[in-house]
Amino acid sequence: MVGFEILFESGRRFVEGFVEPRGAGHVHVPSGRIVVGDPTRGRHDALVRPVPPGRYAATISVAWIHALMEYRVAAAMLRFRAGPVATWEPALADGQDPARLEPGEYFGYSVSGDLACFADAEAAEALADDLVARAIGPAIAATPHCAGAQIPIAGGTMSVFTAGIGGGTYSSFWGLNATGEPVVLVTEFRIIGLDETRADLILAEHWPGTPYEDDITSNWEPDDESIVRTSLLVRTPTPVPAPPPAARNPKPATRNPKPATRKPKPAARNPTPKPKPKPTPKPKPTPKPKRRR
Repeated sequence: MVGFEILFESGRRFVEGFVEPRGAGHVHVPSGRIVVGDPTRGRHDALVRPVPPGRYAATISVAWIHALMEYRVAAAMLRFRAGPVATWEPALADGQDPARLEPGEYFGYSVSGDLACFADAEAAEALADDLVARAIGPAIAATPHCAGAQIPIAGGTMSVFTAGIGGGTYSSFWGLNATGEPVVLVTEFRIIGLDETRADLILAEHWPGTPYEDDITSNWEPDDESIVRTSLLVRTPTPVPAPPPAARNPKPATRNPKPATRKPKPAARNPTPKPKPKPTPKPKPTPKPKRRR
């Protein structure tokens, strides 16, 4: 079964680019409940499905995106046990009821900046702590657009990583084995491999309405920002934009425009005076000879 695991295959190529997996530390989960969300936000709801308490390795999928000409984090994964994934299902958080979804909506978590994280639900209460916030910056400073790092937190550690191209609302998915036990938890940022991972079909199979889309419009409410409305059932090529409409009240053209005339150059204010001609000297008369007496 093809799913999100292909985002973590080294060198896997897609139309949008290619991916490479990279370690992102470990997550201590003593409570058995996991939070996926923006570490800079104060409110975090734990995922409904529990996992055995333990320490789990986190991996990020670093993708080279041709259109952006740079690397971005395409997805992050938390692995709980070895073995293949038999089925995928969307991950629900506390308080999320699929029956509330209208056609064209799905659940996700909101990222207001550039970061997302995996953390223990009880330790997540410290995510808004200033000490944790100061620890995140230096950990991702070297690679701000494609970083993944382990951050110390009360009771253990969490994994922080950059979220795709930044702010948005993103969904997470459980990868289950044949007996229904969680093998991995993946959160993906819809920048690469949507057709290959079948993200849209997975959402459509479990929740009513329209699946995941590249082009989404927010349908957030102040009391529940985890619901997002998608725009189309099937992704279609981006239409060529129509030319802008003509102005409503265009200025009428002049029927008989006057021919343009060139203005003569004004004469110089202080023209150079012309030299006066010198008078021609008159010839002296020839003196008459005197007679002798």
